[in-house]
Amino acid sequence: MAFLTSFICDPALICLLCALVLLGALYFSTGSKNSACKLPPGPSPLPIIGNLHLLDIRRQDKSLMKLGEEYGPVFTLHFGFQKVVVLTGYEAVKEALVNFPEEFVDRPAIPIFEEIQHGNGVFFSTGELWRTTRRFTMSTMRNLGMGKQMMEEKIFEELHFLTEMIKSHRGDLRSFNIAPTNIIFLMLFGERFDYKDPMFLSLLRLIDEVMNLLGSPYLQVSNPFFNFYPLLGFFLKTHKIFLLSSDATWSKYFQNKVKLVYLKEKNKKKSLFHDENLVASILDLVMAGTETTATTLQWTILLMMKYPEIQKKVQEEIGRVVEPGSRATYEDRRRMPFTNAVIHEVQRFITLLPHVPRCTAVDTHFRGYLIPKSFDSRRAGSQVLFL
Repeated sequence: MAFLTSFICDPALICLLCALVLLGALYFSTGSKNSACKLPPGPSPLPIIGNLHLLDIRRQDKSLMKLGEEYGPVFTLHFGFQKVVVLTGYEAVKEALVNFPEEFVDRPAIPIFEEIQHGNGVFFSTGELWRTTRRFTMSTMRNLGMGKQMMEEKIFEELHFLTEMIKSHRGDLRSFNIAPTNIIFLMLFGERFDYKDPMFLSLLRLIDEVMNLLGSPYLQVSNPFFNFYPLLGFFLKTHKIFLLSSDATWSKYFQNKVKLVYLKEKNKKKSLFHDENLVASILDLVMAGTETTATTLQWTILLMMKYPEIQKKVQEEIGRVVEPGSRATYEDRRRMPFTNAVIHEVQRFITLLPHVPRCTAVDTHFRGYLIPKSFDSRRAGSQVLFL
């Protein structure tokens, strides 16, 4: 006991112990796997944080592109204790996704989402579960109206509510995710929320919070010594419980179309179709369908303001194709090539979801390097889109 007391009171011994812990952490984070596989070169990591100090949180794509100029189109980066292979440039990304589609097909296990979804859903599932869930989701969405005229009429109705809301605010800045979220709800549950519904507004706020988390490189940190994921997991899991509670308002929507279709499949494949996978898939569809459309709308308006000559050409083309008093339909896009091109250019410019991670499904030989199975890989999306 006296020895332990003297040890604790000795600053030199405490510093030595801390140094040994840090060196050990550095060894296990950099040395153990490199000896078993030939990974691409990259910047030397710092203990605990790895290479996070080299990344701009707000513009990860620019940081990765800059590192690619120094270390080449394929390099290794450390997100804390987690090694990641980064691909930059059109040729490297095309080679990986086109020539090695089966090898780079899986999603890595991000701890915070493992804590919440347990590998279920469309976005973070892998293997047979991913293929089956994706196939079921696409088929069900088509059956519920995706790409059909009946859904187009629902979108027009929602557009009316959105334009009325914009007029009532008289130019004040408002989020555009309110309409896309309602359209997703129309497809999934056959109902929509009123724009002033407190539960609906809470849902929009939670979606924003989750998307902000997704954009942070610190989400990827896997630190065995200071594991803060249970805290963040509890935070988001509480949100999920709130969103999918037995509240009468929510139950009215939840016990609708998708649930009925899912129950039929559940009896056929009990191992893959279960309630947790249903809930995770719905959350994926709500978040992905809302954020991408809302971001495209916001940036389209911003860029039209910045480039009024482009806005004028779009207006002229719409005026030539769409009769006065009528509305542009999905079929009209064939007669509006300039407007269609502008929409695609906006999405290229803003780089929707540039850092969606993938991981190797098997040990993969790529450009002279050996990337082991389940190894996280990233691509600098904006550099691909700008080439």
